Amino acid sequence: MVTARMRAAVQVIGLLVLGGAVLRQVEWGAVAASYRGVSPGSAAAIVALVLAAMGLRLWKWAAQVRAMRLDAPAAAVARGYLLGVLLGAVTPLRVGELYRIAAATAGAGGEARGRAAAGVVLDKGYELLVVLATLAVGAVLVGMPLWTCAAAGAAAGAVGWLVLGPTRAPAGAGALARARGTLAAAKRCLGAGERARLLGATAGAHALNVTAGLLIWRAFGALSPGDFVVRIPLVTLINTLPVTIGGFGLRELAAIELFGPVGFAPAAAAVAAAALFFAANVLPALALLPLVAAAARRRT
Repeated sequence: MVTARMRAAVQVIGLLVLGGAVLRQVEWGAVAASYRGVSPGSAAAIVALVLAAMGLRLWKWAAQVRAMRLDAPAAAVARGYLLGVLLGAVTPLRVGELYRIAAATAGAGGEARGRAAAGVVLDKGYELLVVLATLAVGAVLVGMPLWTCAAAGAAAGAVGWLVLGPTRAPAGAGALARARGTLAAAKRCLGAGERARLLGATAGAHALNVTAGLLIWRAFGALSPGDFVVRIPLVTLINTLPVTIGGFGLRELAAIELFGPVGFAPAAAAVAAAALFFAANVLPALALLPLVAAAARRRT
């Protein structure tokens, strides 16, 4: 039986192995050679884009918590979400997700924690749907074969059916049936309008981060929107594999392999991928945490 300690050990080993692989492939002198710079206007735009994206992500989670009738204070929910983002970047075993569940259900029973966990799964489902839809759009933009576009579209459709489809509990008593029943209960908490708004917020946050990402990547080399839009979802999907901590090493190796064919040196691709992860997650979480704390103090 695989224990949590064993999974954590696998991720630590994965971090060391994959991080070492990145370091062996990268000539760091090439980063300075390929860096084209970022204008003050572009830098300001990147910061504004990632802050707006994090704001939408935070609003979406708070809306789900309210819909699930969890009684945690709004400030605690916001603080738990932002700290969860930071913890997820540096810890194994989805500790960040567990932390935001705990923050939203402090003092509540197991049933409430189950609903919050289902809400997290639903939240991730919306994100996966948008990532797959972006991949399908990118495949069309760069003129990939029709079957590739269709496969990406079909995958997005399947995830869409799972997170937006029927809300009735499935029959059966097995573990899978129970998991689907919990997810169905989380969906029943949301009306059609609420689900549409959450999906819109997810798409908006993703579009903002993709725009910021294109600006970051273009600081290291020429890149068309189509080439970026078709590749960055693949990096995101690969980054979800639980084989390292915070995706470090795996994300950079994926970027090296995927962006090499469009002229990016390994060092430039690795640094750009790491910079986008930092900009989309760590930077806005650190920036918004003091604002959340100040708002909580004003309410007390």
